[in-house]
Amino acid sequence: MALIFKEPHVIRATYRIVTPMFIGDAEQKASGISPASVKGALRFWWRALRWGQIRTEIQSDTAALQRLHKEEAGLFGTSADNGKAARFTLRVTSDAKSAAPPTPQPGIQYLLGQGLYHFNNGYLRPALAADAFLAIELFVNPKSDKQAQTDYDAQKTQLTQALLALGLLGGLGSRARKGFGSLSIESLTYGKDAVAIPKNLTELSNILSGWKCNAGLPPFTAFSSKTRIDAIL
Repeated sequence: MALIFKEPHVIRATYRIVTPMFIGDAEQKASGISPASVKGALRFWWRALRWGQIRTEIQSDTAALQRLHKEEAGLFGTSADNGKAARFTLRVTSDAKSAAPPTPQPGIQYLLGQGLYHFNNGYLRPALAADAFLAIELFVNPKSDKQAQTDYDAQKTQLTQALLALGLLGGLGSRARKGFGSLSIESLTYGKDAVAIPKNLTELSNILSGWKCNAGLPPFTAFSSKTRIDAIL
């Protein structure tokens, strides 16, 4: 008997923007946070988490990359082969406003680099101010057959973990890898269930340890046995 689902499953995450976020439209105006920007960040963290899980099952980087690409297309959609829609739709809500960040110290000026700051002219583009709210909702569309339901459950878990990783380690916008646009996750719900958010260094360490795997050095940025994460209090 086929399984019939009438409503999509909803995953919700709320964050606090903790550092100025240089993100905007094609004209580099800080006009808000687009779903496309969030989807791109979720792709990054999904790959980072999923790679090691696949690589420990497949003893070849090439074959593992092929499977990763196939799973990513099935979850996030693809424009290849006549196109395929993403398994979910995404909604973004934020009260972030454009504002001029405080004058940075010399070390921060270096991290901003070319394109964002000039030592004579100051900031070269606006940013969304820190201490703002961001909510992300994923409406995951189920399928009607049994195998698709098995995949669906796994994909929901993967998306939930990607949202968590974004709020523990990531950010959005230019120079996100240098600490700008950093996000701090405040809540995460998976349907009606709340996902635990680490409250201290021990709880954070336990989550991060679970993301490491036995895979060797990956061919792109991803969790592996070589991963090192330093926490500074």
